[in-house]
Amino acid sequence: MYAASRAASRERSRERAVAPGRRDRALLTACAPERIEAEANAMELAERKIYCELLAQLLIVDGVFANEERAFLTAAMDRLGLSKEDRRDVYRNVNIDDPIENKLRQLDGEARLRLTEELERAAKVDDVVAASESMLIARIREFMAG
Repeated sequence: MYAASRAASRERSRERAVAPGRRDRALLTACAPERIEAEANAMELAERKIYCELLAQLLIVDGVFANEERAFLTAAMDRLGLSKEDRRDVYRNVNIDDPIENKLRQLDGEARLRLTEELERAAKVDDVVAASESMLIARIREFMAG
């Protein structure tokens, strides 16, 4: 009984955390339905985790992890089939001061391209594109060009 009550309370908190409509927009922005299955099957687990670590790094680099950003990252992790433990690993391995180049080297060219597109959408999900977010995207583009 207690567990059911806690679960219901968590669900109510989640519903209040993201304003109606905003979560839907974040989820739709994060998900491209025609590519969902292909992305999850194309990448190994380690690559999927690195992909989400880089996405999380962008979302927190401005010092704010807004509800819309959290929903965006959750949708990406859902889409890529990350388990609860995998998600914990993603959060544990995110540090805004970490160099992105080492992680980018572990992704293939197609994954880097998809990541760049998703980072651009992610940066806009809270309606505020911070300079630090723009700089991180520019660094990734520079890495891919070089």
